[in-house]
Amino acid sequence: MVNRLAKESSDYLLKHSTNPVDWFPWSDEAFDLAKKLDKPLFISIGYFSCHWCSVMERESFTDNKTANFMNKHFINIKVDREEMPDIDKIYQRYYNTLTGSSGGWPLNIYAFPDGLPFYIVTYLPKNFSLRSKTFMALNKEIISSWDHERTELMNIGTALFRNLENFNKFIIKSKAQIDDEFLIDQIIKVQKQMDLVNGGISIGSTKFPRFSLLRYMLKEGHIRNNDKLMKFVEFTFTKMSQGGIYDQIRGGLCRYSVDRKWTIPHFEKMLYDQAGWLRLASDLYSLTKNKFYYNIISDTIYFLKNEMLDPNGAFYSSIDAETNDIEGEYYAFTLKDIKNSLKSSNTEKSQIKQYLEIATIRYGLTKNGNFSDPSKKLKGANILNIKKSISEISKIMSISDLEVQSKLEYIKTSLYNYQNQRIKPGIDTKQITAWNAMLATSLFETYQKTSIESALSLSLGIIDFLLNNHLEENNLIRSTNPKIKVDKKILGVLDDYAFFIEALITGFEVTNNSIYLNHANKVLKLMNSHFYNTQDQIYYFNNKHANINLGNIIAPMDHSFQSSISVQVLNLLKLGKYLDDEHLITQAQNLLLTLSEVSIEYPGSMPELLISAGYFLRYPSELIVINDTENELAKKALSQYLPEKLVYRWPRSNDNIKWSIIEGKDKISHPAIYLCEDAKCSLPFTNINDFMNYYLQTRTKVQK
Repeated sequence: MVNRLAKESSDYLLKHSTNPVDWFPWSDEAFDLAKKLDKPLFISIGYFSCHWCSVMERESFTDNKTANFMNKHFINIKVDREEMPDIDKIYQRYYNTLTGSSGGWPLNIYAFPDGLPFYIVTYLPKNFSLRSKTFMALNKEIISSWDHERTELMNIGTALFRNLENFNKFIIKSKAQIDDEFLIDQIIKVQKQMDLVNGGISIGSTKFPRFSLLRYMLKEGHIRNNDKLMKFVEFTFTKMSQGGIYDQIRGGLCRYSVDRKWTIPHFEKMLYDQAGWLRLASDLYSLTKNKFYYNIISDTIYFLKNEMLDPNGAFYSSIDAETNDIEGEYYAFTLKDIKNSLKSSNTEKSQIKQYLEIATIRYGLTKNGNFSDPSKKLKGANILNIKKSISEISKIMSISDLEVQSKLEYIKTSLYNYQNQRIKPGIDTKQITAWNAMLATSLFETYQKTSIESALSLSLGIIDFLLNNHLEENNLIRSTNPKIKVDKKILGVLDDYAFFIEALITGFEVTNNSIYLNHANKVLKLMNSHFYNTQDQIYYFNNKHANINLGNIIAPMDHSFQSSISVQVLNLLKLGKYLDDEHLITQAQNLLLTLSEVSIEYPGSMPELLISAGYFLRYPSELIVINDTENELAKKALSQYLPEKLVYRWPRSNDNIKWSIIEGKDKISHPAIYLCEDAKCSLPFTNINDFMNYYLQTRTKVQK
């Protein structure tokens, strides 16, 4: 038996390289062999930090008996969904069609030798469960059907393929009217889902951050003077930052909460979640100037630098949910752990009791704990949640706020150092273009709104890395791994191109360096050649040149992060304006109209598209900053919360791009700001307060 995963660059695939299962990577070799031997494919899709993927690997894929059956009857393929999200998205769509349910991971597909699926299931246990059949029982049923009911299986596969094509046709042919009523209707529908007690959106028992939706609500609340919407976003952010979903000791946000109160997280930390968290925090800081958000921003940047940054300037993909095969072990603390951490910090014996009491009150610690891991190996474990404020603790303890704050910092440091003695969760070290680009955008915006220098240096480092290592003459590479050098290229999908363009545009707006604009235009041309269907005026998610014959897929919904096709709508608008290219603006408008019907059908599922729609409906405010070379006026202007703006900064490096909107204004000798709307510009402002008063007056014209 030859397991072919040992030569892969994916940490997830390498996890499986020692399995007794004869795994293939996604490859022509696997498909050709299945055709030759007339065997069905078993395709298992997962990712490095996925807890249930790890459980299934330990239970089934390391079991010799199970592996022998799989090797005898199937050609087995392992896929890292983060390397090949197009494969994952297509099969997830098939799963949704087959079951009517949203999918998950591991996603296990039984398919014909060409990849066409006939049965799909998520995690199955090795041993008997009242809730589901075992993995081996299903395998035996599948082989029986393969041998005796092949025609029925083909009918299922054909129907699934037809449904995929029909969904694409529905998107392409649909066009809805985009007006202010459209946006208001979406807001009304979203408001019905707001959890006013715990924050966030209540759908099911779990709760995801949903950053795009929160950013959309904040923007519309601001523009429409809807205080309820804005306060809800602030409330939600505060609840998350106080909950277990936010790491109270190390910083960083976990994937989602398994309960509605944000108490217990699903512990993996994904790079894209840190990007979304940082971007929302910088928006809130820009709007409120509340130091609370600034502190969260600082802590998040510190976490990213310390735990996810490679020396090459780009960031790793994720941190695992488990250590020692136990989910959450690294992040859970018993009362004994708290006490031991204080002892190891050489805390005076007379002080330990008080420190322990403060920690108990602050984090709501109990002897029995608030967390029961699936393995049942952790006893009395607590996931830290902030239950009491500093002022509340000071009243209870009869000590000053300053003293409480000082002691809490001491406790955090003690727990941080204590945690460092534990086995650390594994890190998926691959560096994904899309996710790094998302973070670069967030860091650029963070710098603009906070002036935190490290945010700028980190974002520039990401962009330099991607330009030098992932951008080729004719392609954008999806990912590389600095720890594993192999001669294999994973082609980028729509995400990689769209998010990289967004990062380059944002870099241009923040630095005024036109080289980023030039690179964005280059990546756009590659993107259009690989993904854009000129006849249907739509971007497909999967690369035309990736040799995947499962059908094309359009991916308009925001899921773990914002939809790249919705991001591209705004990319096209901005590039069209900055490059003075009406064709790009028209392309953006057509794309928006095409996607709008889907947004109506699935309210709240496409907030990133609604963000882009606002730009078109209200037409963005054009902020012109003259003589802005390192002056305070420019910094203050660009740090304001102006969610629908285009930025024209002058002087600019010589790039042969002429901005007609600048004409006549570039003669002014002192720093000044203009606000232009509908091609009409204000008089120049030299005082930031006067400018903001004028801007806010223009916002009141928008209906609530």
